[in-house]
Amino acid sequence: MRRPLLAALALGVAASSAACHTTRHPAKTTPATTVTPMTSAACAGSGVRVVSASPVVVHHGQAAVLERLHLDPRALLATVTAARVDDPEATKVGLPAGPRTMWLVLSHDPARASTGPAVNLSSAGPRLTLRVVDDATLTPAGAFDCGPG
Repeated sequence: MRRPLLAALALGVAASSAACHTTRHPAKTTPATTVTPMTSAACAGSGVRVVSASPVVVHHGQAAVLERLHLDPRALLATVTAARVDDPEATKVGLPAGPRTMWLVLSHDPARASTGPAVNLSSAGPRLTLRVVDDATLTPAGAFDCGPG
């Protein structure tokens, strides 16, 4: 009589122990990517204004933004950052007016070849260019010449 009771007790303890070790874990979610903006990326004269220096949550990563822009392979990246931005050109490409999260890509672009007899000395040599890309849609929202690069 003791053996069946002891076997039942051992089986109960084993089942209870197994139940404790097979607990369900909640589904893991990946945290949103945040970027701390570099407010200096908006060059003077572009009209692009960074409205907040607080970190922003982004939908797309830096690689997706750069792929969308198809930059000249000779261009040298100076800064790639995301920020809450007021871009005066955004409405011209179908984006709503007002501040929104956008990527700012500042690059040193290679000199362009002259296309005629008149040479504009201010455009000779590499140029610093600011490109603005909407984070939500990856829509390019303007390219601005920031001067010699």
